[in-house]
Amino acid sequence: MTSNSYRDPSHLPHESSRERDVRERLSHLLGTTPIRSEYLIDNLALYMRRHQLTDLLSMDELYRMILDVPGVIMEFGVLHGRHLATLTALRGMYEHYDTARRIIGFDTFNGFPDIADVDEVSPSAVVGRFATPPGYPEHLREVLAAHEAGEASGHVRRTFAIEGDVRETLPKYLADHPETVIALAYFDLDLYEPTRHALEAIQPYLTRGSVIAFDEIGYPRWPGETVAVRETMGLAGSALRKLATPRDPRSCTCAGVSDERQRVMTNVEARPRPGTAPATPTDLPERLAASAAQAPRSAAEIAGWLDERRRGNPSTVERVPFADLTGWEFAAGSGDLVHSTGRFFSVHGLRVRTDYGHRPEWEQPIIDQRDVAILGIVAREIDGVLHFLMQAKMEPGNVNTVQLSPTVQATSSNYLRAHKGAASRYVEYFIDRTRGRALVDVLQSEQGSWFVGKRNRNVVVEALGPVEPHDDFIWLTLGEIFALLREPHLVNMDARTVLSCLPIPTPGGASSTSWRTMPEVRSWLTERKANYALAADYAPLASVSGWRRTADEIVHDEERYFRVIGVRVSASNREVPGWCQPLLAPCSTGLAAFVMRRIGGTPHVLARADLRPGYRDVVEVGPTVQCTPDNYTGRPADEWPAYLDLVLSRRVRPIFDVVQSEEGGRFHHALTRHLIVEVGGGFPLGTPPDFAWLTLDQLGELTRHSYQLDMEARSLLLCLRGLATYR
Repeated sequence: MTSNSYRDPSHLPHESSRERDVRERLSHLLGTTPIRSEYLIDNLALYMRRHQLTDLLSMDELYRMILDVPGVIMEFGVLHGRHLATLTALRGMYEHYDTARRIIGFDTFNGFPDIADVDEVSPSAVVGRFATPPGYPEHLREVLAAHEAGEASGHVRRTFAIEGDVRETLPKYLADHPETVIALAYFDLDLYEPTRHALEAIQPYLTRGSVIAFDEIGYPRWPGETVAVRETMGLAGSALRKLATPRDPRSCTCAGVSDERQRVMTNVEARPRPGTAPATPTDLPERLAASAAQAPRSAAEIAGWLDERRRGNPSTVERVPFADLTGWEFAAGSGDLVHSTGRFFSVHGLRVRTDYGHRPEWEQPIIDQRDVAILGIVAREIDGVLHFLMQAKMEPGNVNTVQLSPTVQATSSNYLRAHKGAASRYVEYFIDRTRGRALVDVLQSEQGSWFVGKRNRNVVVEALGPVEPHDDFIWLTLGEIFALLREPHLVNMDARTVLSCLPIPTPGGASSTSWRTMPEVRSWLTERKANYALAADYAPLASVSGWRRTADEIVHDEERYFRVIGVRVSASNREVPGWCQPLLAPCSTGLAAFVMRRIGGTPHVLARADLRPGYRDVVEVGPTVQCTPDNYTGRPADEWPAYLDLVLSRRVRPIFDVVQSEEGGRFHHALTRHLIVEVGGGFPLGTPPDFAWLTLDQLGELTRHSYQLDMEARSLLLCLRGLATYR
């Protein structure tokens, strides 16, 4: 870069005379300060104008916007580097150990290189304007290095000042750093040409949540920035807003104070990107409805593919005594069944006391799995239709070994490879947020009678680029999945819960009539949660009353409910080729049933506020009936669950009746009959306090929040969605 002869004027054209007087007075006082140099650096705020304080607060707000967004920070137009220094300090405050958060500043350091016609309206638009003194870039780098040295990870250089025309230096930087993801781009280039070039260059490197901030957008004296934004991004599709930083209300009386200009930013999360579906949330139900209407392959064809994968990936599951359960042991003293590493899960006792139902207290074994699993499905549009990447996954407890599961179904112990095995395929889409955008992401519970405090991340991520399916994976439309749900043991429990959380619209449009409003539903559920007492306390497995341990199982004295058994597994398509583990084996088939009737022409289901000892929040909304009927054999009828006799009788019309599998990673041949029965208009609308009539849309609304709709109700909801589509 050649030197130039331009000299900055002492009178800045955008300042009022009062602002100029204040600046010059404080500059003089700073230059003649009696504060000793070793103390001056700690007292510079003494000479700081409100404009500089506003600037610092603006940088702080911008930084806090991207704390959850991976990637680098780029500033275009550095001048003396105050923003680079401020951002470096903020990184030290907010992200002490994030060695990947680079901060890169681009500037000619020799002033404006050229001026376009659109910029000539500004009296400051002069070639060479805003040049720094000779040798200044090196001085700036030394200052930034000193700031970095005080950070927790100061040994790693992470702040850079790149000298040269951004139209040349930025493309070179991006070519040299193909790993770049941009979390924040701050534009203060003033001029049209460099702003336009930089905006075009960075767009492929932006991700969901990236922030682009502008210093001069909408500012009459510097129109070039606004024109560049309009031409490259389009203002109509951008979410623009002003930074909410404090401003002196008197500043409006000071004509054209540049440091008080409104900073405006756009968050690219709200902006469609080339080759991807629009990011607006309102279009998702429509896209899901279109996917539900498409089923180009029959259930038999897909089931045939699943059979091929089953034959192509042989596996064995052998029941073994606890003594042969390699890697597992009964802990001394407590008798809890635990893994030798302390990872994965354990089986211990639970002592339960409650005022819900007919049994005020009992003890039982229960699975304790503290790992939060990812139940994640990758989605993308293929030929304009949303598809979901499903996995042919072997689980030792599956009645047919292999079922369709989410793209990723793995606890943190698994995807962090505590088993020392292979990595989980496609897990990067749920760990690296730059690879896609979340369509659904919510923590949900699982079976509260068998797990204590269990929760999994139910997430669907739409990939931002092509995804090549492995041989054990298949792209399916929602319509194809609905067809598979009408057959037993094809779509596993984890896939059903994730898909149930999608905002799939009710055919025919949103429910026009509901028996209760949504606020009334929430009030009813809150009341039920508050109404019941539940104390579920840890108990040593060795001392759980009513249960006994043999050489190869833990079983109830009446041989009801479930058993805990051990299995040895070999599998050719899992992360490790073989392992041993306990499984919970129910003694008979369960039942999850909804009673459905139309109210005002709108289908409603009779839902129950259901208490289970393992729930995190006492009560969740469940089906009308949720039980194992054989557990009530020989018991008085008044101890049977409400409506059990109704759903099993001939007084109702079954409209859906399929046996589905529960999760095969922890349960052995756990089967639940999914039953939906319809009653006529004469069926009473009045219900006991624990029951409420809800629409499908209201059930769907509950899935948006954690611990409101239980596992069995979510599974039935997906079946209802598919049933409605087919009807």
